[in-house]
Amino acid sequence: MKLLLPRALRSIKERTRWATGEVSEDGEVFAQHVHVVNQLEHAKNIETHTLIDDTAFTATITGDDIDFSELKHGIITARLGAISSGSPTLQVKLQLKDSNGNYIDYLNLPTVSSASTVIFDDFYFLPFATGRLIATYGGTGGFNNVTVELQAW
Repeated sequence: MKLLLPRALRSIKERTRWATGEVSEDGEVFAQHVHVVNQLEHAKNIETHTLIDDTAFTATITGDDIDFSELKHGIITARLGAISSGSPTLQVKLQLKDSNGNYIDYLNLPTVSSASTVIFDDFYFLPFATGRLIATYGGTGGFNNVTVELQAW
């Protein structure tokens, strides 16, 4: 059985063709790959949670709880500007809260110590409904113009 893509999703069709490589000759997507289209369609409702917003980073910052119960996919991005002084490091992680209220490290981005760097990682279908971001500071000095955010849909 094959499912046709709705006309409203034709622009997404091209992304699906690239992502799966399995589109029939007449433009139909095989049923098992319709979930890719659904994910892209839901990307219209992106939530952005900013931990650090284009400012200096000189200390560890722990974000507020984020409700992931309706969110299925996300990306964490950290952008660092110039080093203001010293030899600072930044390590960003996503922690999830278990049913007892304990936070568990779930996703750790690489530790960064160089200026003008962008790092990111993505996630799918989290096992718990609540989580938070933490930007851990290390070393000495600091970074200028740091932005750490999570976008999820």
